Amino acid sequence: METVKECAVHVGGGDFLNASCMNLVDKVLSYAIMGGSLFLQVPQIINIVSAQSVEGLSPVSMYSSVAIPITFVTYCFLQGRDFST
Repeated sequence: METVKECAVHVGGGDFLNASCMNLVDKVLSYAIMGGSLFLQVPQIINIVSAQSVEGLSPVSMYSSVAIPITFVTYCFLQGRDFST
């Protein structure tokens, strides 16, 4: 919460490129991207559950939609990085 207050003070003074502000913007955008990507899968999940079938879905797209995030999270974990984009 302190970072938000620091950023507000810097932005109020006209310093938009302050490091604390950029870190906050980076973190907010990272979580927004991850949340948005999860949200985009909801309609497909609803269709699968209501139809009780996955007929017509591409196996490659389904496997890649699981493999790519797992690879990203594993890489970040092994590198000791935060879980963000």
